[in-house]
Amino acid sequence: GPSHQLLCTNLALNSRTNVEPRAAVVTNETGSVHVRRSDLAFGSRDFFNFASMSFEGWPVVAEGSRALLHDADWETFQAISLDTAALAPVDILKVDATAMDEEVLRGALGVIGQFKPIVVVEFSTPSQKGPVLSLLQDDLQYYCLLLKTPLFDKRNFRQFQDNIWPHVNSYTLFCKHPARDHGLPEVVEDMFGDRKST
Repeated sequence: GPSHQLLCTNLALNSRTNVEPRAAVVTNETGSVHVRRSDLAFGSRDFFNFASMSFEGWPVVAEGSRALLHDADWETFQAISLDTAALAPVDILKVDATAMDEEVLRGALGVIGQFKPIVVVEFSTPSQKGPVLSLLQDDLQYYCLLLKTPLFDKRNFRQFQDNIWPHVNSYTLFCKHPARDHGLPEVVEDMFGDRKST
């Protein structure tokens, strides 16, 4: 789809040879996902998030079963879990899965349990964090911070000073497991020591 093409273009333009891009849907199931090509096209909803694509609500077809596709206007993506992706040691797991963050994490419970990486999850609103926070804190015993970052930074690349997003923020859940020393800077460790209920 267009998001994968955009990623590959950026990697090529920046000579990134240490990245292996895959056109796949990462979730907690394996199989395939069939999506209409028209639903993959960028629209007005993507104006501020050009590479945004949500697979939420599209069913995962189990491996070995035959999916009935209506016509050639469908594209098929492999559905994988991170636990089945044969990952090398993982230090940081960053998830920005457009409403499928919990499914991605549930498909990575083996990776998380084995490596106890730092987990970073992005949200557009803080109200979306509930299920993910419960999974990380309650089930996996992670310590988490909710970080709020304004979209506008006056030190931006083009040095534009007009903030067209005065009330728009990005929210990031930054989590670490107490059983692993990540060598984080002292100022970050202090933030975890001062954390309050999120």
